[in-house]
Amino acid sequence: MNVKNRKKAILLVEDDDADSEIVEILLKRNNISNPLYRARDGIEALEILQKMADDEKLDQPFLLLVDIYMPRMSGLKFLENVRRDEALKNNVAVILTTSSYMDDRARAYSLNVAGYVLKDQMHELTGFIDHCCTVKALAGKTTAIFNERACFAPAPA
Repeated sequence: MNVKNRKKAILLVEDDDADSEIVEILLKRNNISNPLYRARDGIEALEILQKMADDEKLDQPFLLLVDIYMPRMSGLKFLENVRRDEALKNNVAVILTTSSYMDDRARAYSLNVAGYVLKDQMHELTGFIDHCCTVKALAGKTTAIFNERACFAPAPA
């Protein structure tokens, strides 16, 4: 497969099966057919993300959709670990949560998340994916390029 034609993978880090299913339905309804992986907590997410990074068929950066409150390791603790890891730190993260606490929001943005979506407004997620599609490395830093559909594109008709 040509590297340019590869779709970016999505890692959903969510312990709740119903919320996971909602995300999957939203992606399908919006014809977003990127490879989707799921972890149920931060520990499992780190293991899966490392395997994804080692997979030559997948190109980084990945899109991480991360819940905050989960067993074993929270989403914010997971992101702290990701940001400290040279091989993983440039992945693009979006928080999916029920928490409207300003402390959670501030901590998430301090970890360089690209967005913070409340679960009762999850319909906004596909709009975010639709607009934040191309991620390019510029001068060693990851920058989101908006209004292009190169990475998180709909499935062909």
